Amino acid sequence: MLKKIYTLVLFSFISVTVMAQEVECMVNTGGSTSMLSIKPTIDVYEYSMLDTSNGFRVSAQVNIEKDKLKTYVYYKAKSKYVLITQQNFALSEFQCNKALSSQVVYGGRLEQELFMACSKLC
Repeated sequence: MLKKIYTLVLFSFISVTVMAQEVECMVNTGGSTSMLSIKPTIDVYEYSMLDTSNGFRVSAQVNIEKDKLKTYVYYKAKSKYVLITQQNFALSEFQCNKALSSQVVYGGRLEQELFMACSKLC
């Protein structure tokens, strides 16, 4: 009986892992462009992160169990980062290698602009 349960759990994990795919985000701010690769994870505390030279921090996660992309954009205010925006995207609704999110965020004293576009890699 226990062997059947382990087998069932293993097959469900494999099927969930196959569904989730890596996501890549292009981040453009302050005249420079960077790429952020986000690998699928089951750990809810594991995020890919990118700090920019003009005070933005982009953090993102592809959650395997929920088949969802979560993005966070922070801005450094004095000695700590402050959350500006958080968004969720269902990966199942988007096609491979096409932009699934495109967002413009403003922050800082001079309303600096950050442009981010993410796409699902297949």
